[in-house]
Amino acid sequence: DQYGKLTNLLDEAVPRCPSKSNYALYYVGYFFSRVPDESLEAIFEGDELAAVKKHAKRYQGYKNMLVSQGLMKDDE
Repeated sequence: DQYGKLTNLLDEAVPRCPSKSNYALYYVGYFFSRVPDESLEAIFEGDELAAVKKHAKRYQGYKNMLVSQGLMKDDE
């Protein structure tokens, strides 16, 4: 099912957040934004696919903030 496929994709694409943080949502979102379109296309189609891609794109610019919060290294 779609939920199971998305859960598996996130388990593979998103490393465990190194600490409990108020920024964990941004951490997950950032790594989700790096998932290749082909992986998303295997799960979603049409309007759903467009909405998921749009949502993921919002998190692309959060790397510097995550580095400054100590949740990831600059070279990740």
